[in-house]
Amino acid sequence: MMNKKSAALSMAVVVVLVAVVLANSLAFAQVQVQVTCDASIDYLERGQTAYDAGNYQNALNDFQCAVAISPNEPRAYNRRANAYAALGNYSAALEDYGHAIALNDQYAYAYANRGLLYYETENYEQALADYDRAIELDPNLDFVYINREQALAALESGAAVEATIAPSATPQPTQAATEVVATEEPTLEPTAVVTEAPTQQPTAVATEETPTREAEIITLDELVVPTVEATPVQAVIIPLDELVVPTVEATPEVTAYDYAVQGDAAYHSGQYAEAIEAYTAALELVPDYDYVLTWRGHAYHYSGDQQAALDDFNRAIELNPTSGDAYHGRGLSSYEMQDYNSALQDYSTTIELTPDAWYAFLNRGLVYQIQGNDVAAIDDFTRTLEISPDFTMANAQRADSYFALGEYESAVSDYQTALDADPQNMEAALGLGNTYVQLGDNEQAISAFDRVLDINPDDADARYDRAFAYLYLEDYESAVADFDEVIEAQPDNADAYYNRGFALSELGEHRDAISDYNRTIELVPDFAGAYLSRGIEYIEFAGSDEGNREIVAADFLQWIRLTTGSSIDDMDATEFAMIMAAGDSYTFEMTEGLEMRFGIEGEIGQQISIEVNAAQDSSVDPIFVLIGPDGDAITADDDGGIGDEETLNAAVREFELPENGRYMLVVSHAGGGSYGEVKVKILP
Repeated sequence: MMNKKSAALSMAVVVVLVAVVLANSLAFAQVQVQVTCDASIDYLERGQTAYDAGNYQNALNDFQCAVAISPNEPRAYNRRANAYAALGNYSAALEDYGHAIALNDQYAYAYANRGLLYYETENYEQALADYDRAIELDPNLDFVYINREQALAALESGAAVEATIAPSATPQPTQAATEVVATEEPTLEPTAVVTEAPTQQPTAVATEETPTREAEIITLDELVVPTVEATPVQAVIIPLDELVVPTVEATPEVTAYDYAVQGDAAYHSGQYAEAIEAYTAALELVPDYDYVLTWRGHAYHYSGDQQAALDDFNRAIELNPTSGDAYHGRGLSSYEMQDYNSALQDYSTTIELTPDAWYAFLNRGLVYQIQGNDVAAIDDFTRTLEISPDFTMANAQRADSYFALGEYESAVSDYQTALDADPQNMEAALGLGNTYVQLGDNEQAISAFDRVLDINPDDADARYDRAFAYLYLEDYESAVADFDEVIEAQPDNADAYYNRGFALSELGEHRDAISDYNRTIELVPDFAGAYLSRGIEYIEFAGSDEGNREIVAADFLQWIRLTTGSSIDDMDATEFAMIMAAGDSYTFEMTEGLEMRFGIEGEIGQQISIEVNAAQDSSVDPIFVLIGPDGDAITADDDGGIGDEETLNAAVREFELPENGRYMLVVSHAGGGSYGEVKVKILP
């Protein structure tokens, strides 16, 4: 026996003697093996890994260390009891479950586990008492209700219900319980959708975090114990690497449960095809195995076969309408199929069944974001963080919704929280940078984008956004350099060409700017801003040259067509607001997307001057195009140099009309403003 001093946490190393089982079931021949326990190792978790792999003796060794290092930790006794039970040492298991309960009499999982062991040893009254106590302490342990029904049926009939899975609709005793049932292990997808790992196993013993397997139980009256003299080795320490454990020939029948365990192991390893194969084998034995249907559905989901996943989830829900895992899985597949209303409904049902399912709140929040309901999304992300404060992906997602609502200070706070938790979170850093741009703090924005590019220099999105911040700072050379990199990586990025054109224009590189606008229009023929900007560049590049006027007019007319949706093609069918002559004027209220048409009777050689002015309190940026009798645009102006350079007003002076007939003057707004009073004048 260890003394208390040797088990104290202050000691770095603890040495314990553990018993190694050398025979089946209740017949034991034991040797004492020295095991060194390092207090820095998490034996609970390492032991559970061994247990999940079916290495029950190694698991027992680790749980021995866990008990030695933390003798007041009820979970250590609970897990050691599971290992003892798996090795057939029921008396030791019962003793350890009792220790766990003595340390924490509110420990529902230990009662549930002990109840299962009582059931397996045909002590049905004690099993019922423990199941009742577990349910009293935690009414949400669904599998305990199933186990209790089996124990009650066995007590009433006087015969044990078979402990292995049988192809019938009658549920069998499920796994023993642990601290956390139906745990959810998040898997983050590009769209930040979170899913879960398999929860409750169909039978046998489970640990606190993850369902695991117990060796098949043989009832006492069926047990045949070989006559082996149990001779413990006295006072001899055998190192583990020298221990030879006799092999025992056994050919157990593979059950549906065994296949389910194989499926879970493959699923946890990300081997979804293998998981599907194992789950399918289980379903061939037990077609209505709702647990397996649920998790085969999840495996299909991650394999990309969403319809097969939906089929499994639908059947699982038919069999077990209270399965939150099945509803949540169906929501995930509906989301992938862009059936967002169905996903929303299933996530909501998951939350009703499992109110603390943070992953369902998170995923429902993502659906709300897609649907544009950012207020509801923020509520769900907030609830996610209340349940799971360390899951800072929810902070980043909530920040996105704050950004969409224009609540930039809140967005900054959440993005920063996400980055503090994960400095490599490039999405959060990118969002932080864009939020600083909206706040006008472009230096901070550039710092955030630098952070992304330090992690991934090839991130074209971060480089593009940084170029924008440079534009706002009027650092056009740096902007051009970043846009160069973006275009090299994304040669079909029309926005990058367009914005580089703007930067080049500001640097006086008008020919190169025109080239970039040409490329923008090649890539996106309906890119309205490129026509307007190219027209202005032609003015800057060639002044008011007569031959250049028609090019400018054609580009400005295309801007008006695209931004107002007007055809402006049929002169004869046009209804004019007014037929104007020299000295006439017309005032109207401009709104976004509006264009007004005026007729002008003209003669060849006649010179006219046109002014389109915004009222002093107006924010309109007027633009006009004069179209000749043949339907061709012949002159135009925005505020790029032909007219008044000091304001946004547009004007053409002493323009000579090329032919006789009716001309059409089309007036609209450019990019500088679209609302306010506008006055059109034909000067005498």
